[in-house]
Amino acid sequence: MKPLAVIAYYSGNATDVYKYEIEKLTHIIYSFLVLMGNKLQVSPQAAIILKNLVGLKKGILH
Repeated sequence: MKPLAVIAYYSGNATDVYKYEIEKLTHIIYSFLVLMGNKLQVSPQAAIILKNLVGLKKGILH
């Protein structure tokens, strides 16, 4: 039998992510690009959140 996927969508800030039991998730969905004019860009805040999410999943706290 295929293992169960536990998926979460994160839309919070850089500090609230530490409140959740990330280790129980198999997938994290986080939309970090914003449309500015006609270009997709990463805001400084979104970059921090993405770094924290990746670090948490790898077991490294930032």
